[in-house]
Amino acid sequence: PALPVANTPEEAEKSQYQGVFKSENRYLKGCFVTHKGSLWHCEKEHSGEFDHENFKLAQKKWVDS
Repeated sequence: PALPVANTPEEAEKSQYQGVFKSENRYLKGCFVTHKGSLWHCEKEHSGEFDHENFKLAQKKWVDS
């Protein structure tokens, strides 16, 4: 089951991790999403396609060597 997306600051405080990024969802500043295996922090409220202007890399995808 998909995690609920925070649409208000109160909901965002309950769970900062919003699951795998989906372009149809709205993300509030301060939440985290997974995109292409890496963890990203939402720097500004965002909806639509993923872009590096609104998200900052928090943890790069783990690769076993």
